[in-house]
Amino acid sequence: MFDTSRTELATLDATLEPLLNRAREQTAQAEQLALDATRLLSVRPEQLGVVSPQPFYRRLWVAFSGQPTGPTPDEQRLYAMQKLGWRYLQMLNERDLMLAHGMITVKNNLLTLAVAETETRQMLTDMANRIADRFERLEDRVGQLEVQQGIHGWLLTLDTLDYPDRYPERLRLLRVLQDFQRLKPGDWSVQEIRYLQKALKDVELPWRASLSLADFIDGLIDDIEAAGFDSYATLIRFGDPADDFDPRRALECIATPSHRALYKIADSYGHSRDTLDILADQLALSRQDALKRLLRGFIEKDGIDTGVTVPLRDLAVELLGCQSLARRLLGAVETASGSSAPAESGRSARPAATAAPSPTPTAPPPEEAPAPSAKPAAVPVPELVRLPGGAFWMGSPSGSGGFLRGLARLIEDSPVCDEPPREEGRRDDERRHVVTVRPFAIGKYPVTQAEWQAVMGNNPSRFTGCDRCPVESVSWHDAQAYIEKLNALTGQRFRLPTEAEWEYAARAGQNTRYAGSDDIDAVAWYSENSGGQTHPVGQKQPNAFGLYDLSGNVWEWTASAYVAEYDGSELFSTNDANARRVFRGGSWVYTPDLVRSAYRGWSDPTSRNYSLGFRLAQD
Repeated sequence: MFDTSRTELATLDATLEPLLNRAREQTAQAEQLALDATRLLSVRPEQLGVVSPQPFYRRLWVAFSGQPTGPTPDEQRLYAMQKLGWRYLQMLNERDLMLAHGMITVKNNLLTLAVAETETRQMLTDMANRIADRFERLEDRVGQLEVQQGIHGWLLTLDTLDYPDRYPERLRLLRVLQDFQRLKPGDWSVQEIRYLQKALKDVELPWRASLSLADFIDGLIDDIEAAGFDSYATLIRFGDPADDFDPRRALECIATPSHRALYKIADSYGHSRDTLDILADQLALSRQDALKRLLRGFIEKDGIDTGVTVPLRDLAVELLGCQSLARRLLGAVETASGSSAPAESGRSARPAATAAPSPTPTAPPPEEAPAPSAKPAAVPVPELVRLPGGAFWMGSPSGSGGFLRGLARLIEDSPVCDEPPREEGRRDDERRHVVTVRPFAIGKYPVTQAEWQAVMGNNPSRFTGCDRCPVESVSWHDAQAYIEKLNALTGQRFRLPTEAEWEYAARAGQNTRYAGSDDIDAVAWYSENSGGQTHPVGQKQPNAFGLYDLSGNVWEWTASAYVAEYDGSELFSTNDANARRVFRGGSWVYTPDLVRSAYRGWSDPTSRNYSLGFRLAQD
């Protein structure tokens, strides 16, 4: 697959040595990177535009280069990264740095990569076989170790739990995995994995049989329709039922196709169910068949052959390991950042299943956000308005038509419908698509200078002497520092809105160019009426949600990282502190085309200037 000279091999090994040295201590990160590396091997040069913004690619770039950002990806850089990824997998295997369940997961991933070249396919198979051989040798070394008493006792009583009668086949698999992980969250020995595989047999699952990822997806969707989505949602938490395990966060952190399918299903049911119903009607399919087709397209777009089969016992270990890894990765972020740290202040919007928008939606009435039960604030707290959540058209019309492109672009020959006219000044990164957000609260106004001063003890703004003017000249990191301190002082959980939440708040159920009107002078301070400065908040008309200054006055930072092609990133924050962040709304110094609700500004999170401010949000 890769021709490397002895000198080049030494260079690769030297580059990877720091990662390998950390692999024993940072097992979760090493396992995540191994799964990312297997995913990278199927990427073709023509896919770089779609792949390079994805989380797995960014993680590999940072790990291999040591730099947070890099030059525009091209074929040469892709090939160099693939060489590093291939060698990283080899060295993890040679040095026994993969955990037992990780070996099975990486082996499965290698076998399911969709590659056409016979030589490349053979090399992938050879590596998968070498990893499988090492797993068997590991079993020889530790096979006599005593398994935990709790697991052993559970196995002895498993046949009394009547799982075959209580759960259809795929959900039964998930229930066994959930039980197993509750008994021991991770770091399983080979003997413990063998006990898990015996448990599959005991609950009458075809544990020796092989199945494809396509069959697994189809069967899982059928089981969900039969048993109900709530049963499925409970089973994929793999832990305390009270845990809030957002499917979008789980999708972002692990590149393994079976894991991504598990949470893409949850995301489609929980966040886009009504939109999916519309798509099914348009394609003359049942909702089940539409979702099956969508999921296959979602996985195959990542370069995965959904027809390759693996034994059910190996798929079970793969799913178990990915769940453990996801919890370790996401839990490590939360532990490291603390309850009010910047990494958590821009948490993902967890959309609710609500009706898809009509061509002329109306805004549900907002309500004033009730004060959370917390200790009294010693500082002024910005006023919030609680919004009902729902589906809306995000982005601006291209003028060429397009039906639910955010969902249907994975399905060939999807129908189209008419769109509103193209907006003057529209950019290519404003693709119009349906997005659903769950209820949340957002600031009635941008954070003012007085509010900033009371918390931070200073005023960084250029246009001072105006307590009610929005604070400006603040970076994304500055906004996070304010939120962290405000949270500590009040006991509340403020954050920045995601990009999708911001646009939902701005549109307020309308299709206007600006937040609340097509008449920019009615709602915004911008280049032609601002007099070259910011103005006190609340002087222009509000939108239908009762929110002010979403258009003009100051740009407003969001929690979301900028991705040129909408890919779901607009719905959540990233934990990458160096990612380019989106700001929205235009400002006092910008022209009308940049003040539109659909326009997307972005910059480095350290950027400051006298037109950059922010407003708060809250779950």
